[in-house]
Amino acid sequence: MKKILFLMAAAIVAVVLNSCTDDGNENSLVINNGNSEVTINRLGGIVQVPIAIDGEWTATISDNSDKDDNIWSDLGTDKGKGSGNLNVYVDYFDPSLQQHERKATISVTSGEVSKTITLRQYIGIQDGEAAPNADVEFSDVWFNKGLGSGYNIDLATFAGCIINMQGVKEAIQQTEYATMFRQDARPGMTVDAIMQDTMQSSLDSLHVHGMINIKFARFKLSLDVDYHNNATIIENACSYTGSQDLEYLHASLSYDDIVAILEDEWDEDTQTFPSDGMAKKLVSIGFLNRWKNVMKNLNDSAEFTKAVKILVSKNGPVFVTGSTLGGSIFTAIEYDSLFMAEKYGVYGAVKANLALSAIQITGTAGAGYGTEGSRLWENSHYYCAITGGDRNSYNAMLEQLNSNRPDREKLKVAAQQWMQSIRSSDNQKSDNTGIISIEYTGIWNLFPFEISDRIKQIVLDYYKDKRTCIDLEDMGIMMTNR
Repeated sequence: MKKILFLMAAAIVAVVLNSCTDDGNENSLVINNGNSEVTINRLGGIVQVPIAIDGEWTATISDNSDKDDNIWSDLGTDKGKGSGNLNVYVDYFDPSLQQHERKATISVTSGEVSKTITLRQYIGIQDGEAAPNADVEFSDVWFNKGLGSGYNIDLATFAGCIINMQGVKEAIQQTEYATMFRQDARPGMTVDAIMQDTMQSSLDSLHVHGMINIKFARFKLSLDVDYHNNATIIENACSYTGSQDLEYLHASLSYDDIVAILEDEWDEDTQTFPSDGMAKKLVSIGFLNRWKNVMKNLNDSAEFTKAVKILVSKNGPVFVTGSTLGGSIFTAIEYDSLFMAEKYGVYGAVKANLALSAIQITGTAGAGYGTEGSRLWENSHYYCAITGGDRNSYNAMLEQLNSNRPDREKLKVAAQQWMQSIRSSDNQKSDNTGIISIEYTGIWNLFPFEISDRIKQIVLDYYKDKRTCIDLEDMGIMMTNR
C-alpha cells in the first residue's frame, strides 16, 4: 500500500514538474525586452533587438516588402544560441512614396515557443513628423549628401538607395573603412561665386566617372523650363548654359571598397552573403537582393537580362558617388547670334563672364561686360533656377532675374541677402544648402568586372530611344585587378 501511494505521489510530482518546465520555457524567451514594437526613422540603418533565452533560437521576418515587391528590411541572421542581439537592417524610406509608415513582423522561435514583435519605420526623422517635400531632386541632403543613391537619367531624380549611408557612417569609425566616406568643407568658396561654363564632364580618361550640374540635368530634359522674354524673335539661335556657384561642401563615397566587399562576401556555391556581414551593413537590402538576383542568373541569358532590367527600373543606370553642396544660380540663354554681332558687336561663343555679367551676383563685372551682358539679356530668351538658401531671399532674387532688364543694383542687394542666407550647418534644421552637382558612375561598375560589359549592354538597350540627361554610351567600365 505504501509503495502504491509512493508511486502515485511520484507521478503527481513529475506532472507538476513537467508543467513547470513548460511554463519556464515560455517565460524564459523574451524578445525586445518584452516590448511589442521596435521603431526606426526614415533614414534606416541597423536596429538591434535583444533576445533573452538559454537555448537555441531561430528568427524570421515577414511582410517586409512593398507593393512593388521591393524588400526593405532583413535580418542579420536567422538563428542563434543563448542571449544576444538580433540585428535588423532597414533601408531608407523614400519620402516620394508618400506613406506615413511601413511595418514588418519579426518572429523568434525556441523549441515550441514563438514570439513576435512589429518593426515599424516612420516617415519622419522624429516619430509623428509628416513626410518632407518630395518634389525635389534629392531628399535628406543634410544626412546623406545625396550619396549612395541611384539616379534616373530620364527624370533627373533620385532612384532609390543603393548604399545604406547610416551603415557607412558607423563603418568609417573603424580604421579599415575610414576612407570610405569623405567630406571637405570649402569655406574659401563662400566669398565669391564661381562662374561655371562646364555643366557636364567626364572626370577621367576612361569616362568611368562623370559630373553633371543638377539643374542642367533637368534643363536637358526640358523639365519645368519656362523661358522668359519670349516676345523677342530669335532666328539664328545660339544657346548658353552656365551657373554661379557658392560651394560649401564636397562629399564623396569610395565605392570601390564596397564593390570589393560584395565580391569578397558573395559565396558562389551557396549564392548567399554571410550573416551580419559588411555587405548587409553597407548596402541597402533592396539593392542587395537585386544584386544577388543578377549574380544567380549568370548562366541563363533571359533571366539575367530580366534581372538587370529590374535592377535598372528600381535604381536607375548610374550611381551617385560624389556631390557638391551649397548655393547655385543656373542660367540658360537662347540668343540670336547674327543680331548680337551686327548690332552690338558680340561675336563668337558666349562665355560666362559675358553671359552672366548682367546678373553677376557679386556685382563685380566691369562696365564693358555689364553693358554687353545687359544687351544680351534684353534680346534673349532666358531661364534661371536657384539651388539652396533661404526661400524669401531666393524669391526676391528670382524676381530680379526674371525681369526683362534686371536692375543690377537691386539684383546685387537681393543676391547678397541670398548668399548670406545660405547655411551649411551641423544642425539639419538650419542647414539649407542644396546639391549643385553630382558625380556618378555606371551601375554596372558595382558588379564583378567580368560581367560589367554584359550589364552595360542591357542597360543601353533599356534606354534606347529614350531622352536622357546622361549619355550612357560614352561611359566606361572600371578596370580591376581583383
